Amino acid sequence: MEQNKENSENPNGILNDEFPFDLTPHEDIQAAVQAIAVIEELDLVLLDEQSANKVIEIKKMALDITYQAIMEIYQANKYGTQDY
Repeated sequence: MEQNKENSENPNGILNDEFPFDLTPHEDIQAAVQAIAVIEELDLVLLDEQSANKVIEIKKMALDITYQAIMEIYQANKYGTQDY
């Protein structure tokens, strides 16, 4: 059991690719929205360059996560194959 924990985290405590469970697209979207909520009121002008870059990266990642999750939902429900 200890070996599994060691494989799932690197020395910095960040999870590797071996995540212990799969998130649903809905959970991915929720996490992205929560990340945006944390940073939405931050003023990039008042932040140092490194922090401002982190905020920009979080916004980009949240957009990518949301896009991918919406695409998975769209394809799983076969919305693109219906005739309207």
